[in-house]
Amino acid sequence: MNNFTILLPNNKASTYRTVTILIALLNAIAISYFHHFVAKKDTIDFYFSTVGYIFLLPPLTSYAIYKKGRSLSMGSIALGNFLAAIVWWIIGTWYLGFLSMIFAILGFYALKPTFTIIVNHNGIVYPSFPKKIIQWSDLDNVILKDNVLTIDFKNNKLIQHSLIQSENENLDEASVNQFFKSHLQ
Repeated sequence: MNNFTILLPNNKASTYRTVTILIALLNAIAISYFHHFVAKKDTIDFYFSTVGYIFLLPPLTSYAIYKKGRSLSMGSIALGNFLAAIVWWIIGTWYLGFLSMIFAILGFYALKPTFTIIVNHNGIVYPSFPKKIIQWSDLDNVILKDNVLTIDFKNNKLIQHSLIQSENENLDEASVNQFFKSHLQ
């Protein structure tokens, strides 16, 4: 076999969701402050800060009313952060726009239910941000046992992941481990 695809659960999704919601709340507070105390009435900054409200308040309200965990609400909150970043850039507050954009990307990242590790002859494509290709020459050992993938680096770094059993039921541990051994030698 030329390659294996291993699916991992997104264990940090709840953390990403919490941070996304907090950033959306902070964005809403900052835009409110800017709208009421900084922007002069009937200026472009005043109108764009109003638009910032429109981007952030409905998704946050929807999330609060319909309770947590709804992916549509999370997607709209992440989109609200993204659009708020654009509003900050238009207003001229680049650093807030940049931070909002980073957290908007994390919000979209939180929507992914699984991550995929691809193992092939070139190495292991690891689902970090951005994706990282781990060369076989950098590894000391790789093993899949009892639905736990262990990647042991030569520099003593160790990565372990529990697999989603239902999503990885087609993986034969013996053949996967044999593939790992053949490439580590």
